[in-house]
Amino acid sequence: SESINSDGKRFSTYNRQFAGSFQVNYNLFGSLPLTFNLQTKRDLNNPEELKFSFNPKTFKLGTELSRRQSFTAKYDPKIFKFLTTGFNYKANYDENSDPKRYKDGTRQASISSNYSVSGRFDSQKLLGRKGKGEFILLKPFLWGLRLLTNRIDPISLQYSQDNRFSSSGLVGRPSTKFQFGLTKDPGVESKQAAGRARRFSDSRAETYSAKSGIKFILGTKISSGYGKRVSSSATQRTISKSITFPDLGVNIGRLERYRILGWLFKSFSVNSSYSKKIDQTINKDNGEVEKEKISHNFGPLLGFSVTWLKSVQTSGRIEFSKSTSSTINSGVSREQRNISRGFTLTNRYSFRSPTGFKIPLLGRIKFQSTLNLTMDISKKLTKSENVDGAGNVLPGNERSDLTFNPRVSYSFSSNINGGLQMRWSDTEDKRSRRKSHIRQVGIWVEIRF
Repeated sequence: SESINSDGKRFSTYNRQFAGSFQVNYNLFGSLPLTFNLQTKRDLNNPEELKFSFNPKTFKLGTELSRRQSFTAKYDPKIFKFLTTGFNYKANYDENSDPKRYKDGTRQASISSNYSVSGRFDSQKLLGRKGKGEFILLKPFLWGLRLLTNRIDPISLQYSQDNRFSSSGLVGRPSTKFQFGLTKDPGVESKQAAGRARRFSDSRAETYSAKSGIKFILGTKISSGYGKRVSSSATQRTISKSITFPDLGVNIGRLERYRILGWLFKSFSVNSSYSKKIDQTINKDNGEVEKEKISHNFGPLLGFSVTWLKSVQTSGRIEFSKSTSSTINSGVSREQRNISRGFTLTNRYSFRSPTGFKIPLLGRIKFQSTLNLTMDISKKLTKSENVDGAGNVLPGNERSDLTFNPRVSYSFSSNINGGLQMRWSDTEDKRSRRKSHIRQVGIWVEIRF
């Protein structure tokens, strides 16, 4: 590369670099595939560091600047039909030894590894259907179990762990165990360069989850779940903990089969959900909770989806959420409350009609046109307030948003399309007593030749 400065002097630099990649895929046996990827970037400017030889001990390919590699292993044994298990492991290794950045000959290396264990138990496949070889005394018992388990969704469990470690000032390349995430000990010495702070990080996160569901009569289904996550870092004095429970969902479908509703709708379904989440920041030394946030979320509190007899589709959601955040500092607790509620309503209609026009001597030329109409209406209210240590409630922000968004698209043929989009939005900030309005109209046409 060449460059010229303001005095007209010409400077030139010559760089030779090599970027290589290597990938291996191997199936140790049917249900255990292994994958290894390696990427390297090397500097070839120094002739003394460049030597081609069939002897690996004397072979040289410049000075390595950076290296990145990943290893993945998956194991999914299929021993029983009613019980499926899985094990996944992945390790990503990054190394930077660029002499321009690390002039003292050291390097920085980081490793992130993740492994997860999952299982899925299907009681319906365990008991199966009625068999010919069943003992006559067990038939009533097995019939009752099948009647119960046929309404229970498979139970899914999962555990995963994330580990991240990074260190600078390493005098050599870390061990193979470190590169594959099997240990946090690099296996080499480290030093701190003069005038440069040594970078070090060590973190760990564990995640637990479980979910299942129950089917009731009349198309009703209730799903439930549990989630937990605990994370910590060696460089921080606190632990983060998050628990989601209960996590419930209710879905009622096929309501159109009732005669009164069937006269009006082609399909009609209703759903609702509720979840509670607790986020905590815990002191490692004394085990006390320094921060806590409790969130209640109805997303949606009530939702429905309707298809009318004229193929008009209507869907709506009423949402509500409430969160309380507490902070304890020197024995004094401060609290913040946030409330959000709103609704969304969407109407869709699509119409297709084959038509055409007559041309003398050619007759009628037919084409098919499509008209799509959509109307979105949404309103959202958010409010926050603060509570000081004495219990006094201080008002915070309060805002409301109202939006209308109609859209029309028309397809004259496969080559000619057009549409119209409008937006009407009103926003009010009650604390600052400010209002904003948006009025937008857009027209588009697409012609393909």
